[in-house]
Amino acid sequence: MRQKWKRALVAFAVFVSLMGQTVFAQVEEPVSTKGEMDEPAENSQRVKVSSECGLVMDVGTQTVLYEKNGEELHYPASITKLLTALVVMERCELDETVIFSHDAVYEVESGSGNNQGFEAGDKLTVEDCLYAMILESSNPAANALAEHTSGSLEAFVNEMNQKAEELGCENSNFENPSGLNDEAQKTTAYDMGLISSEVFKNDTLKEICSAETYQLPPTLNQTEGYLLHMEHRLVNGEEQKDDRWDLVAGKTGYTTMAGNTLVTYAEEDDKQLVSVVMQSEQTHYEDTNNLLNYGFDNYERLVVAEREKQAEIQAAAIAAAAAPTDTGEKTSQVTQTAEKSLDTALILKFAVAAGVVLVILILLFISHMKKKERERRRREMLMRKRRKRAREMQMRRQQDYQMLRVYERSGR
Repeated sequence: MRQKWKRALVAFAVFVSLMGQTVFAQVEEPVSTKGEMDEPAENSQRVKVSSECGLVMDVGTQTVLYEKNGEELHYPASITKLLTALVVMERCELDETVIFSHDAVYEVESGSGNNQGFEAGDKLTVEDCLYAMILESSNPAANALAEHTSGSLEAFVNEMNQKAEELGCENSNFENPSGLNDEAQKTTAYDMGLISSEVFKNDTLKEICSAETYQLPPTLNQTEGYLLHMEHRLVNGEEQKDDRWDLVAGKTGYTTMAGNTLVTYAEEDDKQLVSVVMQSEQTHYEDTNNLLNYGFDNYERLVVAEREKQAEIQAAAIAAAAAPTDTGEKTSQVTQTAEKSLDTALILKFAVAAGVVLVILILLFISHMKKKERERRRREMLMRKRRKRAREMQMRRQQDYQMLRVYERSGR
């Protein structure tokens, strides 16, 4: 019987806990972080991303439409140069002259290449260097721009990290302007999404990142100039892009530590998306197409609805602030209603907590009573054993006395 009562009380405790969770879920509103949309788990099955991480983001609102391991740290490789370009554009004019130093050309990782044949003493404009850095990922051009902008690579790297922090990047650290291998230079797909969104809001950088070719003027080693070719295959046409996309721009990256990395910007009508793929093994273009197609296909549901919701909230706030006294009274009533709802929620929380505590106390009381009952039965059993032993000893004494009497009589 007691077991049945105990089971019933345990079931009641579970029921009270579940009811409490339901009440809290109804009272407390869900909160999204970093502009991400609250999406069902099945979305993870809708986008095929074979790379270690991938992300697609709305450029205007930084809303994340889809991500896979978007907060994992990875080596960025040459997509770092997007941040380099952003810092340079804020500090320099396009027609400024950049002089290549010996360190800018030769203080680079062995085997990192210099297809453009840059040499110490070469003079190009900031615009020329930006095209060389973005289209063909020139590391000497990145170094020369950094030295020209800040006086040294170290000072420029400090500005890179400051700019990343201003944009909301919380998990990134940059050690050089080129993206060449460095154990300490890591970022996330989400942070690169924030950086890339800012880059593609700049019309000049968007134009550079979407160019298929660019003619450099003569240099010391290229006396007839040099024609740059875009390496991003969705931009230069080597990879098939969706026909609906009006504009494609981006930046490639590769190092032995980073694998393939890729940032891609695409426009469709008035929609602007950027995708980031990191730590890829030759699937970066397929993953990029999948991410961008998913983003455009679900744009209305994920981004426009959120924009409309935010616009309604802002309009309501403005109307409430500008309305006359009666509106103020209504606002006060709404506030009071909200406060009452909050009070009700708190009361419900305390009631549920009190119910759980009460059930626990009842269970403890039952356990205590059962323990006392077991102790009582143990004592009764001991008493019975003692009484039985006393009766047995008394019977033995009587038997011994009878035998003694018999012996005495026979002795006479």
